[in-house]
Amino acid sequence: MSRPTHLFFVSVFIPVLALLASSCAEPRPPRAYECHGPDCGFTCPDDGYCPEVDCSSSGNCDAECPGSAECFLLNCQDSGYCDLQCSSDVLCQNVDCSNSGSCDVACTGSSNCPHIRCVGTGECDVECSGDVDCGVNCTGAGSCWSACTGSSRCLLDCSESNDCGFSECGEWGEMSCPDGVIVCNRECPTCGDGMCERVAGEQCKTCSEDCGECG
Repeated sequence: MSRPTHLFFVSVFIPVLALLASSCAEPRPPRAYECHGPDCGFTCPDDGYCPEVDCSSSGNCDAECPGSAECFLLNCQDSGYCDLQCSSDVLCQNVDCSNSGSCDVACTGSSNCPHIRCVGTGECDVECSGDVDCGVNCTGAGSCWSACTGSSRCLLDCSESNDCGFSECGEWGEMSCPDGVIVCNRECPTCGDGMCERVAGEQCKTCSEDCGECG
């Protein structure tokens, strides 16, 4: 190949390959909503997919995931006040109000809220009602309480929090588990029970049976 032809190949063909590779790469899901001002509010559409609702470091944040919507992350970290609601048959995969001043979370209907973070929050109040699954990390929170009613199944990690527990507990009562964990209407988490519960410290390194092998 002559030098001019070689230069043409490098300058034209290689960028085309790079463009094709980038187009095949998995795109990062866009934020459905982002607000860091004094007052933020967002409602995910029914039957919608809201990959990330980001109102971290805001003054006040009201966010709702209703109907059949799927919300991967409701992020209200480092905010003054958070009011986060997951209702009906919604999946709210991650609800995070860590280090906020005050946080109210409602997980109702038949929702699934497996990972609610109230780590370092001044005051956290979590309602789990109906037939829902809730996991709440209250580590280091000033005050962290959950009303777990109906046939809901709830888990709290109260380690390093002196004001933490269930304000209400439904049909089967509550039970203390190792490492500051308490549960309501369910058994203590154990590796091998088929549920990967990050609130209880389970992850691929500690419980690959439930969480899968680390990638």
